[in-house]
Amino acid sequence: MIVYSNWFPFGKHTDAMTLWPFIFVRKGRKWNEYVERHETIHLRQQEEVLVVAVMLAVVLVIAGCGWWSLFVLPLYYYLYGIMYLIKGYDNAFEREAYNGQWQEDYLQKRKFFEWTSYIKH
Repeated sequence: MIVYSNWFPFGKHTDAMTLWPFIFVRKGRKWNEYVERHETIHLRQQEEVLVVAVMLAVVLVIAGCGWWSLFVLPLYYYLYGIMYLIKGYDNAFEREAYNGQWQEDYLQKRKFFEWTSYIKH
């Protein structure tokens, strides 16, 4: 779901931001098929990591961790933050999104967890 906002996302150079299940677009900023594809790639990445986080949370609940297991649900954002601290915007999630945004059929041919192939680069 695309949400247009006057104040979010923050930053001069940020036109759009994906926070599952929403894509936030700053009003007056560029929005074209490339930006849409870029953000949709992030949406897919977040969905994939969310599935892993939910499975991990269930295992932790079964292991007796209780409500503490909920802290694993934003796993994508933890991973993104760690990679951002190490590589900045050259992290695996952004590299995949920037490379894929130029290919019209990228979302159709994209493999699950494709972003992991960008980690070692």
